[in-house]
Amino acid sequence: MHKTSFLILFLLIIISPPSCYAADWPIYHGPNQDGVSEETDWSRDWKSNPPMTLWNAKVGRGFSSATVVDNKLYTMGFKKDEDTVYCLDATTGKEIWTYSYPSVLFDDGDKYGGGPCGTPTVGAGKVYTLSKLGWTHCFNASTGDLVWSRQFAEELDTEPGRWGFSGSILIEGNRGYLDVGRTVCFHPQTGEILWKTRDYEPGYSTPTTITRDGERMIAMFNSFGLVILDPETGNVVAAHEWETDYGVNSCIPQQIGDQIFISSDYGHGATLLQFDGEKLETVWDRTTLMTHFNTASVHEGFVYAFNGHVSREGEFKCISLETGDVQWETRDVMKGSNLLVDGKLLILTGSGELVLASPSPSGFEEISRIQVIGGRCWTEPAFSNGRLYCRNSRGDLVCINLGSGQTAG
Repeated sequence: MHKTSFLILFLLIIISPPSCYAADWPIYHGPNQDGVSEETDWSRDWKSNPPMTLWNAKVGRGFSSATVVDNKLYTMGFKKDEDTVYCLDATTGKEIWTYSYPSVLFDDGDKYGGGPCGTPTVGAGKVYTLSKLGWTHCFNASTGDLVWSRQFAEELDTEPGRWGFSGSILIEGNRGYLDVGRTVCFHPQTGEILWKTRDYEPGYSTPTTITRDGERMIAMFNSFGLVILDPETGNVVAAHEWETDYGVNSCIPQQIGDQIFISSDYGHGATLLQFDGEKLETVWDRTTLMTHFNTASVHEGFVYAFNGHVSREGEFKCISLETGDVQWETRDVMKGSNLLVDGKLLILTGSGELVLASPSPSGFEEISRIQVIGGRCWTEPAFSNGRLYCRNSRGDLVCINLGSGQTAG
């Protein structure tokens, strides 16, 4: 090879981003908390390139989803009176480290099953977890060494809801945010409380960011409703009351331009709110969609989501974001969760079927389906580097390879 050509090739290699580990999933509901992945290198043709199970693991009871950063997967589970935080190799499922601490089950018989619901959050080389009782732990992401821990709920005199604290933690630069009834802003390196709000009573949602005219704000969906906060001071920018039976506001608020969409079950419904940076005004408020705890997919002016309580029969619906009108509904899939990956719906049903569909306001357009796991599958999966990570409530965790050209190990 000519020296000049070799030099060009060498430079291309060292400056090009690595193809592996390029699509991390560092927080619950995806890197932008919108349930969307832009990955394109995965198979939609499941007949000629069917999904394959790469590995499976046992992680204890619960509903904690997975996060994936630098080929490490993090999740949580309960067994033998302890919660355990797991770090696994995302490719092989082999254990890298674990950390356990005393906990309780928060069982509700056959209707629930108990175990942690929060998902570990990864940021700046650390992993952050929130337990059912309000314990917050910060770990070194590589080694599992405990950096700090605090019992925010006890310190701030708040009580967990009927099913315990269930949201995940948001890390934004040099600040962290969580919901233990009060919204708490803390320093990610030390756990020091920077500010706290009044006690709204906890919901079950995860904090997210809202941007308006270049200004980033923190959106909380707690027992009171939607509360938008100044990230530096905790002052309330705007609020919209949205009370639900048992205080179950679980889904993540979704920003679409200068509007915010929220939805809850227990007979409440959905609403679209106009946000001008100072106040929230109702565009529409309908009962056409009632999402329980898995957040909807918003795509090209339409909302796709499961309607109704997960313990009862439901349906998958498409509604208009502009009006809230139902475009269609189907019982081909009746309960579960869904992500958008490169413009396609990846749906994990409550019984563990994985369904690939095209989002269309004209009707439900199923492409393929395959059984990938059994048991009660209420937990939203995670998608990273062509692999889908699914779990059930009893603690079976599976890695499904959707990457094109890959083979099972």
